[in-house]
Parts: sequence; C-alpha cells; structure tokens
Amino acid sequence: MDIGVVMSRDMFEDKLECARDGKSPETTWSTRRLPKALTPGWTNRLFVAVEGRWLGYFPLSGDVLWNPEDAGAPYALIFDTRRWTPIPPTPAPRFRSWTYMVPALDGEDEGPIVFHKIWIEPCDGARRIRERYGLEKALGYLIGEKLLNFLRAAGHDAKFAQELPRLVAEIKRIFSRAEIQNYLENIRRVGALAHVCTDEEYEVFRAARAIPGDPVRSAEEVLLVERIKELLAEEEPTGSPER
Repeated sequence: MDIGVVMSRDMFEDKLECARDGKSPETTWSTRRLPKALTPGWTNRLFVAVEGRWLGYFPLSGDVLWNPEDAGAPYALIFDTRRWTPIPPTPAPRFRSWTYMVPALDGEDEGPIVFHKIWIEPCDGARRIRERYGLEKALGYLIGEKLLNFLRAAGHDAKFAQELPRLVAEIKRIFSRAEIQNYLENIRRVGALAHVCTDEEYEVFRAARAIPGDPVRSAEEVLLVERIKELLAEEEPTGSPER
C-alpha cells in the first residue's frame, strides 16, 4: 500500500541525513489517523511531498508504533531512510495528515517491492515478543493482527495468497496447538491496539473514537476470524516450510 505525507524542506533533509550518519536509519512519521490497509513487512511505500511537489518515496513498514501518552498523534509509521527512491518532481495536491492519493509511476508493473516470503518478518517478530512480553502478546500480534491483515490482503492480491499457507504453517511451528486453540476460543478483539492496549486503554480509545467503528469492517473482521480458525485447525504436512 502507498500513502503520502508532506514534509518541510528542513525535515526532509533531516530524514535523509538519518541515512547518511547511520545513527537512525529507520525513523518514524507520527499521525493521529491510522492507515487501515498497511500490508505485512516492508511492502508499503511512504511518498513525500515537499513544497507542493512529490519528490520520491521511502519503504514503509507494516508495523506501527503506538504511544498512548501522545493524544494528538499516537501512531508512528516506520520507514527506512536508507532506501530513499527519488522520482521526477510531480505536483502534489493539498491534504492534511496523510493521503492515499499518491503519484502513479510511469512504467511501473509490480513495483520495487519484494513480496516473496514476507511472512518471515512478522514470525520472527512474534518470537521476540514472546520472549520479552509473553505468550498472549505474541499470539495477539501474529494471529490477531498480522495473519488477519495478511488474509485480508490475500483476498485481492495473488502474491499474498501464494504465501498464506507458508505463514499459517510457520505459526503452527511457533505456537502449540493448545496455545492457538486457547487464544482463538477466547479472542475478543483484533488489530494492532487489541494486543497493545489493556482493556481499560482500549475502552478509552474507543470512547474517544480513535478506533474505527465501521460496521462493515467489523462484519468483515468476523468473517476473517472465522477463516483464521479454519486455517489454523487444518492439519499440516510434516516438515517445516521453506524460508
């Protein structure tokens, strides 16, 4: 998925300097609104407009940081300053925060994003989360957020659909059948905030309408959760998935 942001000239130069000095090659862009369609891994792009013109894009992670103490812009999008890709300057529309209306690149077929085996990064992340924060957080991250988003993307993108069985197989290697079953039997909410927030924090965000209340999207998520239950209940052939 592609989104666009506006940066001042000084801020843009500062982001590029992050790559040159090597101290913080991965940096963030804070926002009040959370994009709904970020796909797993570094399969997204953050287009940058400066002084009314699109100048290029950074690879954008599917992971989002969340700071509950920052009420104005609690979400932070992670992008890689080392892989800045310039484009011919293109007029940019006026917008606030960020936009899905980014420039179409001439001659772009599948784009520069590598889709092959994009399930590896979230699985490795789940292992680290389990070690640091425990089983429940890891299950919520990998199944309730990443697998759900992956399954949503697979519904309209053949590349994700092709990798979906490998992601499912790896999840079954990371967690035992009993751990998965217990999580799915007690699942109450999904998405990034579902495993990041406490119950009290989640209710605060919902009351403040910081969490989308779209009934269509809620119905879609119910269907996706049911599909997840089916996928994780299926028997897997012996052997580990190719990485």
